[in-house]
Amino acid sequence: MNNLISTLLIVLTFSVIGCAHGTIEGTNVPDTEENRAVLEVLTTFRSAMQERDADKIITLVATNYFEDMGTIDQADDYGYKHLIENVIPSSLKVAQEVYLTFEIHNIEVDGDSAWADVRYNSRAKLGLSSGDLWETHKDFNRIEFSMGEDGRWVITAGL
Repeated sequence: MNNLISTLLIVLTFSVIGCAHGTIEGTNVPDTEENRAVLEVLTTFRSAMQERDADKIITLVATNYFEDMGTIDQADDYGYKHLIENVIPSSLKVAQEVYLTFEIHNIEVDGDSAWADVRYNSRAKLGLSSGDLWETHKDFNRIEFSMGEDGRWVITAGL
């Protein structure tokens, strides 16, 4: 009888372990295909920023991108056109070197929408008229995504 109980406990234990999702390495995010796809966009974004590749960054952004800067003041809001014509070019022009790391705290996928809670650390060498300056920045941010028409995730807010 004890052997039967032991065998059942072992089978139940492996059944539970086999059904449980692991996490994506280096995160606490459940390892799912959707979460990996969102993480891939973030990883590509990080590489594009470090390479200072505006074209690559733009391919990751949805044409309906909108940023409200987390304020109620509409004067600082902007959309896709301002992002690609002003924000990205001026930022990359000043930033001579960019180093970016982040910790993914959570990824949520809900149909054709997703978001990732990210703690990031950036360090950039800025070429200013007064001389070069290294600047560091740390923050916690939510980056929002939508499923594009081509079946890939694109960033809709939060850069």
